[in-house]
Amino acid sequence: MSKVIIREITNLKKDISYCLDEVNFSPRFKEIVIKPNVLSYLKSGSGFVTDVRIVEKLIEVLLEKFNIRKIFVAESSYINADTKRAFITAGYDVLERKFSNVKLIDLKEEIYEKSNFKIYVPKLIKDKTLINVPVLKGHPQTVITCALKNLKGLIRDEDKKNIHRWGLEENLQLLNNFKPELVLVDATNVRETFGKFFPKKYKFNRIICGNDSVLVDKVACDIVGLDIENISYLSSLWKNKKDDLQVIGVTKPLAKWQPVFKVVNIGKIGINITNSCSRCWDNCLEAIRPGHIKRQTNVIKDILQVLYSFTLSEKVNLIAGGNKELIGSKEGRIILCGDCAISKLGINGVKVKGCPPDPFEIRKAIYGK
Repeated sequence: MSKVIIREITNLKKDISYCLDEVNFSPRFKEIVIKPNVLSYLKSGSGFVTDVRIVEKLIEVLLEKFNIRKIFVAESSYINADTKRAFITAGYDVLERKFSNVKLIDLKEEIYEKSNFKIYVPKLIKDKTLINVPVLKGHPQTVITCALKNLKGLIRDEDKKNIHRWGLEENLQLLNNFKPELVLVDATNVRETFGKFFPKKYKFNRIICGNDSVLVDKVACDIVGLDIENISYLSSLWKNKKDDLQVIGVTKPLAKWQPVFKVVNIGKIGINITNSCSRCWDNCLEAIRPGHIKRQTNVIKDILQVLYSFTLSEKVNLIAGGNKELIGSKEGRIILCGDCAISKLGINGVKVKGCPPDPFEIRKAIYGK
């Protein structure tokens, strides 16, 4: 049986140490790659990125318990984002200053090699212990993003796009070929989804720990009230593992998340979720709510943006991504946002080219200015 631990935090360092003991973690190598989630220019504690304090205390535990020579904290932020800037915004630069044997790695600058599972992998992880440190949060396309999907940040930007082009749900399963020796989830501050105009934030004050990404994701689904059987990219993987899970800790739901939605309606503007990549989706929201990508929340301005949308003479539907079956509505004027929607959907509408499309150009297409 594989253990997954749910631990309410009282003393973060001691709690992490307890979890490592409970799952019998013993690194195979003396060099370690830690993969957090630092997708863009967002602060620790926001619920959007892995809180640096969890990585910091994990490093302290690793150095004290094991004779570790080198630790690489490695990330490739989302497409067209600057990983180094993302590290600094989230406070990760403190790690190199505090620990002499810790190095931050921008995987966008690393050498990749072919794998036997369709996508390229960074040479950095070869002959090193991989530790996956995701943040638990919602996602507009996949409902939940946690352990398995966080491994997408290990791959090249080109393959990130390919996963969407080939079919998001089935090709996310390719990431299960990465086999981290430890998964430690930041479930402290949790966002229901960054794909909504006003995402809900919860303070769970938990960490989740295990050795298997799919089993950890199962437990993550449980505590946000989701049925993993309804999460397409996880369900078939879970069926092969459901007899191999032992949970230690309270698994009662701490929230009840919406299992799926196709369209986010913001006033008279709808954004259709059709397996677009996160940056494409984010740029659609940025077009409606300038400041979204930087997560600059101003409730008064946000409400004004919703009201402003009612000045449109008809409903506008933004469509991004390439899965025609997932379009929720074609009512009103259609704007195809990005190269995938333009080339794959076969729908007439205003075309905003780009991979990803420019939010300013999307906004011009919406309002004509």
